Amino acid sequence: MTSWKCLQLLLVFLRAGTVTCEAVNCYTYNYEDFLFCSWNSSTADSGTTDVTVKWSLISGSLMSSWLDCPEQSQNSCRWDIERGDLDPNCVIRLCVSLFNNCYEVHCQQKVKPAPVQNVSLVGTTPYCVTLQWSYGRGYLWSVLYPQLYQITCLAISPEGQQHPSDNSAWIVNSTRFEVCGLLPYTKYLIKVAAIPQEGGIWSESRSITASTDKTVPGLPPYVHINSFTTISRGNGAYSGLMIFWREIQKQRIYGSHLRYVVSVCPYNTSQEPRDCTEETVFNFARFQIPAQQEITTRIWSKNEIGTSRDFALIRIPSKDELLQSPDILVVVSGSLTTVFLDIAQQKDVRFTVFWCQKEDFRNLRWLDNLRNTTITINHSHSVSLKYGVSVNRGERTSGIKWADCIFQNGELPGLLEMTLTHTEEDHLEVTWRIPSCNMRLVSAVVDHYVLSFCSTSDCMTKRNFNISPEVTSYSYHLSNEDTLCAEINVLTLAGEKLQNGRIQCYTTGKKSSLYPIIIFAAVCASIFILCLIITTVLRLWRTNIEIEVPPVGSEQNQKLLNATPSTSSGQEKLYVQIDTDHCTNIRGRTDPKEIPEVKDEEVNQSISKKPSSSECCDSYIVMDGLDLGMSKDQS
Repeated sequence: MTSWKCLQLLLVFLRAGTVTCEAVNCYTYNYEDFLFCSWNSSTADSGTTDVTVKWSLISGSLMSSWLDCPEQSQNSCRWDIERGDLDPNCVIRLCVSLFNNCYEVHCQQKVKPAPVQNVSLVGTTPYCVTLQWSYGRGYLWSVLYPQLYQITCLAISPEGQQHPSDNSAWIVNSTRFEVCGLLPYTKYLIKVAAIPQEGGIWSESRSITASTDKTVPGLPPYVHINSFTTISRGNGAYSGLMIFWREIQKQRIYGSHLRYVVSVCPYNTSQEPRDCTEETVFNFARFQIPAQQEITTRIWSKNEIGTSRDFALIRIPSKDELLQSPDILVVVSGSLTTVFLDIAQQKDVRFTVFWCQKEDFRNLRWLDNLRNTTITINHSHSVSLKYGVSVNRGERTSGIKWADCIFQNGELPGLLEMTLTHTEEDHLEVTWRIPSCNMRLVSAVVDHYVLSFCSTSDCMTKRNFNISPEVTSYSYHLSNEDTLCAEINVLTLAGEKLQNGRIQCYTTGKKSSLYPIIIFAAVCASIFILCLIITTVLRLWRTNIEIEVPPVGSEQNQKLLNATPSTSSGQEKLYVQIDTDHCTNIRGRTDPKEIPEVKDEEVNQSISKKPSSSECCDSYIVMDGLDLGMSKDQS
């Protein structure tokens, strides 16, 4: 190529009005393609600005004749080097005749290379990707015009959002490069741009997307040393343990599925892992642990590749080592939250306030090292949250106690319960409370209570009493009311009525003067009827059946005794009760011959005699085969 000694370019701006040259920028594209100059101009008045571009070639101290711009537009001029408008290695002088300003331009001093070609992905690992690309015009061109390359990696979220904070760049001098230090299982937008080794400007970049491989999670879950809760169970030998943690960033999961492994197994133990280890997709875990034993909890993050190398650790003190938890009241008003605490021992203690969305601990947040028992938290937006507090003194802690008493935007945390009790002094004791709240803390947000008494359940007409917020009971003197109803309302410090209390009624239970007489008469009637029933039963029990039998001679008596009972249908049976003296001799004898002879007089006496139940025996003589005529009275 012929070396040009000098090139002079004259830019002449001819127009009516004031014209200023703000900038003139010239560069050679891809070393030998074309020279391009551009500028910006502004005018003080309206109208069209006509631009005339003139340039001349200077060799040494000589300047060639003026030439027009080969390819001119309103704000630029282009010289085609391949067509022969200029030599690629020339040094030119650029002048603006209107302002008598000149610019010296070296064609190879400010070169903008063409973009790289054929950018491709060669290989990937969890932390690296390997790229390669081509120069465009072959190896000889790369030797003649050596270049540097810039590789830029920009992380892209699964939603397609770019993260400039994760932007990294490398400068290399080859057309193949392994980019390392990346995050596993992350998608990147990789750009490659070129620049001459000596001077010049960066070319347009060529880009490609690449994803690194999966690996185990890079972080364990985020925990606080006090993020646990214990509850005594049974006889106190065991405690229910609940552990909480915060989810790691999605970019650190390094996989598509996140789980957690929680272990309360002691170190170097023979205990089966399944008895003291739990795997869960939630951000909490429950265990049953010995109450009087210190437990160390370890928590790993886990994906489809495996568990994280590091683990989070929480020490669970024994039951006797736990500090006493405070009573908590939370008042939420829009985005402002105030936490009130009541604790017996306040010396040398610090508090930690936790909050999260209800039953969702993935975004668990906390404030540490708080000293005041009244804590204000200003959230960025209004949302229904769950609050808890732990007490810390040195290395000791109480664990988290979650608040049950929450005043949410003017609503009570529960029904205001009222109890009516009749005392001996003829007074009605009225007490009220919110079951889940410490009423001493509630007094911090209550201006006063309005206690109303009335005689009907609708309380259309009532007598009102204003009660101090520190008082939760009232004694009302009963007079002549048969029924007394009461109602309690709560008014806040802002003068708002939070909630109407339920109306409770009490019946005094006054009794008529005839009531004692009626009770006495009923008791007497019951006693009389009971005595009548007992007498009737005893009378029936003592009644005996008399059977008259005609006198029988000794021979007949012997025949009767020796007779064999018959069960034929043509005969009738007669059962005769025998006197006790004779029963003594007869009882136990089965042979009729063994029965002693009874004289006629003795038989008659025993039949005519009316024995008592104590004089009778439980044996009977079966008289079978008697003639029906003998049943007639023969006395």
